[in-house]
Amino acid sequence: PPALPMHPSSARVLTATLDDSAVLLSFRLGLADGITVLCRRAAETDFLTLAEDDDSPVVDSRPKLRPDQPEIRIYRAILHYDDGETLQLSNELRVVVP
Repeated sequence: PPALPMHPSSARVLTATLDDSAVLLSFRLGLADGITVLCRRAAETDFLTLAEDDDSPVVDSRPKLRPDQPEIRIYRAILHYDDGETLQLSNELRVVVP
């Protein structure tokens, strides 16, 4: 697929906090019509969809792939404008789940 342009305020679109072993992802839609929140865990090669058009925050409470080791998760979002005609990427976040 073609590369998507970055949102002009990409650093302010997606934020994350850790709550025990769950990651809470907050986002700002701004003028966007919708959002798709994606995640890739350290051992995975592709980003998987966590949520689409959900209210903020999105909670990632999936168990770690290896329960005995910390896990790096990389999150990003795609913002949808003009009923999906225009898409822009958010910032990318790295979170370590202990």
